[in-house]
Amino acid sequence: MKKHLFLDLEETLIDSIEKQQLLQGEVLKVKNFIKHHQIKEFGIFSFAIDTALEMVDLLKSRLLAVLQTELESECKSIQHTDKLRRNTLICTGCNFDLFEFKSIWGKERAFIEFAEREEENGLWILIDDVVKTKLVTSLSSNGGTKHILVINIKDISSAWVVNTLNRIQEN
Repeated sequence: MKKHLFLDLEETLIDSIEKQQLLQGEVLKVKNFIKHHQIKEFGIFSFAIDTALEMVDLLKSRLLAVLQTELESECKSIQHTDKLRRNTLICTGCNFDLFEFKSIWGKERAFIEFAEREEENGLWILIDDVVKTKLVTSLSSNGGTKHILVINIKDISSAWVVNTLNRIQEN
């Protein structure tokens, strides 16, 4: 089963988008998670990246290279908040500004909606500091199954997360 891993930045891997200091303990947890679950690549799913221009800035910054080195994995995708907000408008008709989208719609809901819209089946994982750990299973438009696992960084090694991942991968 293909695994699609997405990571938050602020308070998950770094202290803030301005300072960009690695949170070494959290980075190590994520690195171990990636190795243990044999995940080949990751994406960034952070409300700290609001626009395409900020996404380009991140691509040019030293931070992305450092994260790829530290996690021993390649970043293949960066989602920015304005694109996610516009997709929500298209799908639901909810016309939020960025502040409303972040505060009302929220990270969990935005990620679940994002993963459900993607065509590829498999296991979609978000690791973040502000989400509640949960599993959502849905049928995709092509008849396959998508498992969407939202993990709070504090729960990354919990028995529930480990058992849930093992159960999903066995099926």
